[in-house]
Amino acid sequence: MLNRTTLGLLIYASTVTGCLAGPKEASVSQTPAASSSPFVVSSTESPIAKMPEKVEPSFLVVPNKSFGPITAEFTESDLKKAFGEANVRAEKMYVGDGMEWDGYAVYPDIPDQRLEVFWTQEGPKRLEYLQVQGDSSKWKTAEGVTLGTSLVELEKLNGAPFELTGLDWDFGGMVTDWGGGKLDGLTLQLGSSEDDNLSQEDIDAIVGDRTVASDLPAMRRANPKVRKLTMGFPMVEQSGY
Repeated sequence: MLNRTTLGLLIYASTVTGCLAGPKEASVSQTPAASSSPFVVSSTESPIAKMPEKVEPSFLVVPNKSFGPITAEFTESDLKKAFGEANVRAEKMYVGDGMEWDGYAVYPDIPDQRLEVFWTQEGPKRLEYLQVQGDSSKWKTAEGVTLGTSLVELEKLNGAPFELTGLDWDFGGMVTDWGGGKLDGLTLQLGSSEDDNLSQEDIDAIVGDRTVASDLPAMRRANPKVRKLTMGFPMVEQSGY
């Protein structure tokens, strides 16, 4: 079983390094993914994110920067102030690999608005991890990526094929390399097939702890959808609190 630190680094590594454990089965692009530096927040900056003009900010996800108003320097008191104390509840929530973490659910009883927020439990307290998961959500990127977006739709929005882990395990369907496309930096996980009649050959090609190209015919036939959208802050500098 993975510990909390290992899980957080796995999530972060999926966009910073573009790789997870497991052999690659297909190459997506000869163009290397664009490198991205960890998002570092100055202690003098406001924890309230600046939203792009003409984009409704309440549920906007900006990769490596913000979920709505939430940025890396948010504290628990900032969270309650931003969303209202009645809309924030302490819960123990599932994060994968059989693990549950203590955190806060924002809009806990509204499925398409629910956001799960976690702080570090050891060392200086800081925001560590955010996630939305399920079938649909109001949380989305400026490009329109959200829960329920299909693999084929992601390829169009990205402007290129990408790589993801094989399906049907706790870390299955996690995008590991956007192939230098427009969605580089976005961390998400896909699951659930549109086609229940995949051949055994298709299943063998796209299931399990491996890396698979999104344009592999079997993966496109499966056309999994986004089931989890996440953001981690394992390397963010904090002013301390």
